[in-house]
Amino acid sequence: MRRLVLIGDDPHFAHTLAQATAGLCEVVQSTSDASAPHGTEADVIAIAAAPSRPRLHLVLQSLPSGFSHFATGIALVRARQRGGRTLLIDCALPSLSVEALGLKAAYTLPDAARDLPRMDRLLLDAALDRHAPSGLGVLPLAGDNAQAADQLSPADLLALILHLRDHFDDVIVDTGGIRNPGLIGELASHATGIDLLCEQTLPSVHGARSLLALAASAACTINLVVEHHDPAILLTPAQIAETLGLPAATVLPHARAALANALNAGEPLVMADPGSSYGRAVAAAAGLASAGGTPSLVARLLGRLP
Repeated sequence: MRRLVLIGDDPHFAHTLAQATAGLCEVVQSTSDASAPHGTEADVIAIAAAPSRPRLHLVLQSLPSGFSHFATGIALVRARQRGGRTLLIDCALPSLSVEALGLKAAYTLPDAARDLPRMDRLLLDAALDRHAPSGLGVLPLAGDNAQAADQLSPADLLALILHLRDHFDDVIVDTGGIRNPGLIGELASHATGIDLLCEQTLPSVHGARSLLALAASAACTINLVVEHHDPAILLTPAQIAETLGLPAATVLPHARAALANALNAGEPLVMADPGSSYGRAVAAAAGLASAGGTPSLVARLLGRLP
């Protein structure tokens, strides 16, 4: 007899596996270590399944540019391929992600902060700007009135982001030029993923080092992302990673012309040409395939069963 052992306490995940494997094997749920049940005579596949929780992903810019192709790109890719509820919080000033996606910035972070006491899913669905092709919700720091952003204290912004996290499956925060130590540190401590953007210049490396110090409380791995990589520049991604004490970097190819042309045509490059080298790199950084998605966990497990 073949047994499929589920380690964890997420009943929905167990139910999904039980349905998918009906008639093929016995599904046994356990909260103990991933060891084979006594008397099992054949292969045992153990799954570590923790209860699902919202994802909070930070994108830290070593040299704030006002618009992050990368942050917007991974948000679009995740919204399109993962489905569910995905939100991009753009803390850059000016908040150009809204303009880049053809949205109006009618609802901003200061507006959301005022609505916090009565905020629920219905309010957010009605108020948020959404990118129709992907379903991505976008919440900028400010619209036409940039001075409104001054009304938000770091504590207010932190409370708002953590509250918004509970209404979405995936929240990507482009921190823009924020350098408040308490805010970056608290966000890092709650993050499930962090990308640190850096270019092949010493000022960018110095900026990245400063952000690393602010994010020292992070409980997750910090992923170094080298943007606009040019092999002709002597400062290599490997040297940057070594200087910062981080694992090997994710490298985004130099694609300024393609990025600009796609935006000028009204569609970000990751949507216009997901199979491009840049689109594939962003999708990989987002943990997804650039086209067609990756096989689900259940499908991969079933492929291992005889």
